[in-house]
Amino acid sequence: ENITTHQHVSLPLSSQRCDDDDKPDNYCEIDQDNTQQEKPMKGVPNMGMTCYANSIFQILAQTQLFLSAIIPGEDMPFKPLTYSLCKVLKEINHKSENREVVRELLEEIANDSCFSSRRQDDCFEFLMHILERLKAENQQSTSMFEMTLQTVIEHDAGSVSHVDVCDTQLSFHLLVPFYQETKKDNPNVESCLNKMLNTVENFSGKELPCRFCSGTEAPKYQVSKHFEVSTAPDILILQIGRVEHMKRRTYSDLKKRNELVEYEHILHIDEVHWDEGIRTLKRNDYQLYGVVLHAGNIECGHYYCFVKHRNTSEWFYCNDLLVRQIHAREFLNDPNAYLLFYQKFKNIVSYK
Repeated sequence: ENITTHQHVSLPLSSQRCDDDDKPDNYCEIDQDNTQQEKPMKGVPNMGMTCYANSIFQILAQTQLFLSAIIPGEDMPFKPLTYSLCKVLKEINHKSENREVVRELLEEIANDSCFSSRRQDDCFEFLMHILERLKAENQQSTSMFEMTLQTVIEHDAGSVSHVDVCDTQLSFHLLVPFYQETKKDNPNVESCLNKMLNTVENFSGKELPCRFCSGTEAPKYQVSKHFEVSTAPDILILQIGRVEHMKRRTYSDLKKRNELVEYEHILHIDEVHWDEGIRTLKRNDYQLYGVVLHAGNIECGHYYCFVKHRNTSEWFYCNDLLVRQIHAREFLNDPNAYLLFYQKFKNIVSYK
């Protein structure tokens, strides 16, 4: 069976600073004053429009499963990206600040990509690039993020039915589309995901023939097609689909959607398994531990994040060098949320 690896949709949001006249009302300035009481984690210096990278570094630094997987062993051969990333994440967790360590990592990433300081970039594309490169260096270093997705085609002719599970893909994330039931209600992440996974496309047997039937039998079938999660990840990354295409007469334009998309502390994802046409479900429970936010529009803005410390379970607001503790549930339902990070319940343990 052919498996397509890590396909994802690129939906860029800019990290370029806005001019004073173009700043949105909810635009966040970077506060370079970090003279508050000692925190269990450190801010990351902005090297020139690198807020998109800093937010990702803060989230990865509190992802214990990931940290355990990328720490190089004594006999492990040198891996340039793994080595440079470990140094930066260590700086964050050991509350030290070394601009050169961050600069070295960004230069290593820029060696084979378009990501570099002093240019606008999207944090989601940056994260996907890092995970792809880390996987190339060490297959196990990104396994906690990987999920398996599949397309299920059901052929039904009343007395006879066939189920065809096909188009299996490996992915690091799920895209959350906007589904709004009424204008008064805000979209909800879990309901949007469920609607996407339960959306069924219908075809005739002639339009989508059954692989197991002869050509004369196929047109008699009614065919339905839908999308499922067959293997849920330990760490679930959700990208809120904030970029939409605005159709014009002669061209297509991009626009950022700034509506509130509600997201909860707890999320449930069903894992679907098929055995000889019998469908079984396995429920997976997740807990939120990180949120990357984008304030601004499609052309300019700023990234920052909320993240739960892996040891203390306290939540922090991280905005480049500024790090401060936030109150419980302050991290929920922020209209600027762009990436959500959830951890499966069974892996939520206390680490020293």
